[in-house]
Amino acid sequence: MSHIAQLRAMLAELESTEGSVIQDLTDDFRRNMLPKMKGNAGAYNRFFNLLLLLDDEYGDQPIGTFGPKRMSAIRQHFIKADNCRRYVNEQTRNVIRIFKYGVVQELVEANWSQVPRRMTIHTTSWQSRLQPQNDWRLRSSR
Repeated sequence: MSHIAQLRAMLAELESTEGSVIQDLTDDFRRNMLPKMKGNAGAYNRFFNLLLLLDDEYGDQPIGTFGPKRMSAIRQHFIKADNCRRYVNEQTRNVIRIFKYGVVQELVEANWSQVPRRMTIHTTSWQSRLQPQNDWRLRSSR
């Protein structure tokens, strides 16, 4: 295959991914990554349920419309379901992992790789008082 034919094939593949919807991403992740998690039942079930949620809530929407506001909405969904903070943060990171997988597979635009690893958690004043004021990393070495 000539170099020009390879470039045309790559361009056709990229054009075919422009109209991708969330369901395409979740199906690809389910087909390629989920079987690798069979040995870890907890991770498998968390990702399985998360993929179902993404399919149900956002499956028919274009991938390009899924941004920080939708991420925040999913996070709020986990919070309203009365999940603990650890689970909420873990599932939010898992959504980011799914989209980063989509970037590698060229199903999602590359700007998703710039999503921060952590979502900002706003604490109330009483929670900030519970945190230690003297962090050991801030102490000067002798």
